[in-house]
Order: sequence, then C-alpha cells, then structure tokens
Amino acid sequence: MIGTRALLAAVSALLAAPLAAHEGSDGMCELHVWPAAGLRFSDQGMWDNFKGGLRGGILGNLTTPEARMERSDREMEQLPAAPRELMAMAEQAALLKALPDASILGMPQYRLVVHDTALGSREIRSIKGRYAPESAPCYADLVLDSLVFSNEWGNGQNLKSLYRFRDFGTGETSIRSFGAWVDSRLAIEPDELPAKLDEAEAEMRAAFTNNIALFGAALTKNATTPPKQGKKK
Repeated sequence: MIGTRALLAAVSALLAAPLAAHEGSDGMCELHVWPAAGLRFSDQGMWDNFKGGLRGGILGNLTTPEARMERSDREMEQLPAAPRELMAMAEQAALLKALPDASILGMPQYRLVVHDTALGSREIRSIKGRYAPESAPCYADLVLDSLVFSNEWGNGQNLKSLYRFRDFGTGETSIRSFGAWVDSRLAIEPDELPAKLDEAEAEMRAAFTNNIALFGAALTKNATTPPKQGKKK
C-alpha cells in the first residue's frame, strides 16, 4: 500500500505538473485553420457576366460569381483533365503550415495550428461551438470553406477563396465572426492545364498565399471598423 505521505507527494506533483501542450504552456492563443476539401472549377459565361460580373456587370450587381457559387453547387464543374490534382488538401495544408505565424492575418499573438483535412460543409454550418474542443483556453478558428478556379467571361481567370473566421476569446461561444470572398488573378487558362501544369501549380500556390493576405487585410479592417449606426427615427 502507498503511505499517506507518498500519496500526498504524488498529488502535489500532479497539481504542479505543466498543462497539456495544447493548452499553451506559454499562454499564447491558438488560431486553428482548416483547408478546403479541394479545388473546384467555375466557368462563368457571357450571360452570367452580363447579369452580374465580378464588379457588378452591365445590369448592376444583381448577382455575383461569388454569390452564385455560395448559393448552389450546381454552378460548379470539374476542372479539365490533368495528370495530377491541383491544390489538393495536403498541398493547401503545407502552404498554411509554411506561414511563420498568424501575422499575415493581423493576429501575431496567436499560434497557428493547421489541420490536415477539411471540415465537412455540415460541420461548418451546424457546429456553433469550437471546431477543435481540445484547444487552448484562448481560441479562434479559420476555415477555407471554398477554393475555386474561376473562369469568367470578360474578366479572365482567378483563384477565389471563401474564408470564415470566428473568435471565441476564452469562452465557448463565438464573440466575433467574419467571412469574405477574396481572389487573385491567374494567367493560366483552363484548357492550358494539361500542357502547363507545373506553371499552373506555381501560379496557384502564389495566389493561394496572396488570398490569405487579402483576407487578413479584410479581417483587420473589419475589426477596426465601427458598426454602422441605425437611422434615428
């Protein structure tokens, strides 16, 4: 049997032990990031661009490529055949892990925790609490909901990213949320993919990282923009 003195010593040791690694022994907050499930392709024709277009179109901002893509997956198509997959989850995760810290998102005080696999659409939209329950007390999450190679008549090609951000502080309920589409121009055309795959991969990797910076700028602006005041009656 263990004596009383030995038992007390064991309990004291347990109480004095450092917290688990995911709790952040240095007190840093954690920003958990998830890649998209893969790269999708959207081919917006002349009529789509006439109605809405990337910047409003001839008839005004009735609908945008981003709104159409977010509203219905029927707008999405498969990329033209290529020898290997472009911007797969593993490649996205590697690019996210290559970031030195969360400064690109305006959050230098946060430690980046990159997940290797995407969250499901139902998880993203139905889970109101933390996506990563076993996380540091101070927690935020960022999900790349959609990654789209968009070919738009009259506007050329771009890589679009739909990011969704939530900040929980030290609680279990989100205290701030923000989502936005961002995009970076691409020179590569869809029908050039099989012949220029290496160039396409390099260009898309650069656009992917640039989109993170663009979202970071939008996120920072959102945090510093005061809410709009309602009209006085």
